[in-house]
Amino acid sequence: MRRVACYSASSFLREVETPEDAGERLVTLIGSWLKSKGLERLALGQSTLDADSASSVHFDKLSFNEHHIWEVSLDEPSDNGRFFTRICIGIGAKRVFLFLELRAGGDGLLVTPMDVDVRCPRILRELLESRIWIIGNTPAMTAPLKWFGDEAAARFRELIHHHDRNLPIVAVSHYDGQPLSPSLSADLARDLSGLAVIVEVNEAASWAITDELGKEWSCYNGAVRLYWPYRGRQTSAFAHPLWLRQRLIDRTGSANRAAQQIRDQLRRQLLELSTYTFDESQDFLQLRADAQRHRFDQLRKEAERSGDHERFAEQIYEQYSIADGRRTELETENAALRAQVQGLLDEFARTGKARPEDVPPEPDAPVTSVEEAVRRARESFPDQLIFGDDVEAGVATLNEQAGPPDKVFMYLKTLAELTVARQQGLGRDPLLWLKEHGVKASGESETVLCSASDMRRRTWHDGDSRREFEMHLKPVDGSSPDRCVRIYFDYVEAKRKTIVAYVGRHP
Repeated sequence: MRRVACYSASSFLREVETPEDAGERLVTLIGSWLKSKGLERLALGQSTLDADSASSVHFDKLSFNEHHIWEVSLDEPSDNGRFFTRICIGIGAKRVFLFLELRAGGDGLLVTPMDVDVRCPRILRELLESRIWIIGNTPAMTAPLKWFGDEAAARFRELIHHHDRNLPIVAVSHYDGQPLSPSLSADLARDLSGLAVIVEVNEAASWAITDELGKEWSCYNGAVRLYWPYRGRQTSAFAHPLWLRQRLIDRTGSANRAAQQIRDQLRRQLLELSTYTFDESQDFLQLRADAQRHRFDQLRKEAERSGDHERFAEQIYEQYSIADGRRTELETENAALRAQVQGLLDEFARTGKARPEDVPPEPDAPVTSVEEAVRRARESFPDQLIFGDDVEAGVATLNEQAGPPDKVFMYLKTLAELTVARQQGLGRDPLLWLKEHGVKASGESETVLCSASDMRRRTWHDGDSRREFEMHLKPVDGSSPDRCVRIYFDYVEAKRKTIVAYVGRHP
């Protein structure tokens, strides 16, 4: 069986509750959920559902020194074969840990593709609503945040740009006073419980966010936008996909169908990602190991008291056989998964596992001015390009449509790609590499290099001091002076980055 969804969260014990009481309240919720499926009573060991003997429930509990672990699993038939739900609750060091995984598989006899449409289980939402949980450093939510008015901008900026945020944000904006569908934000919050933070913003909030963060970061006019976590550093605004309201409606035929479509897309995408992201935490695994060690010590002490060492040996052998079988199973699974995970992640990042009916996000917004081209390059390539102190003054000398702007950005992007190649050891002439990648580039002529006055006009600040530059990109030739763009650069080995010293008119 393969994993199709995973959830992981933790919560701090309150002063007024004991570890066992806190866990038992959560187990009671699980028992009620299983009762709705036909289980008469949740009891330790193996059980079957009254209404369906093909479905089985296993319940286990380990306790020692105010540390507790409860594990409940449900194995049931599905349209495609079998469906497996495992819920683990652990308590130790004044914290409650929750891990839930869903698995799906065939019946072992059919050789056929499986298309499993997974949904957030109701029991997960009930568990998350029962107390305050966090996922990493982000609160786990089952309802949307609704931020309306000018004051929303500061909160939105703080949330979007928070470097410790480890869950995506899905923003739902208003058009004519309503989102794409009246219940869209609430529906997304249910679909993506424990996987994302849903924020609904009205027109006033969208305008305030645009003023605060810039148009490229905003979400407005009924659009839906997914803001990925930063993973340790700020990223370009254009790395966060945007779906425009009208484009969604044009693709699906109506606002309600468009809302359902984007719900399904985001649910499938984030559930798939969860299988690579979440697993039992190290704290949880340590808690389980300590519990198993405690169980072993109890068996050993009981054998010493009773003198029945033969029974002790049988019990230990039984536990060893179970553990060794599980170890072999996990090692086999791990070997297969490790070989697949990176390739799957790379493919997922490239294609997003799109279906034919999926609505693709908007492509990068067109670059409308040279100033925007430079700003976007600063945001998009901070690990490859450093812009010198004279770039802004040079840009100011150009017509804003010089280049044209999207070509200026494309040239800067290619320069960033050259930088990556040089970081990895290019081993060839960089100007030739640029030409082979469709970029017009050259050094200065001997006449210019030998002219002190000409080289003074090619002297700019490199971030540390002023010096001469000779290599340059030529997005356009033979045009009026305010449209003839030149981009002067040089690679600095000590910094392993390219200095963009000047973007402006031909010197």
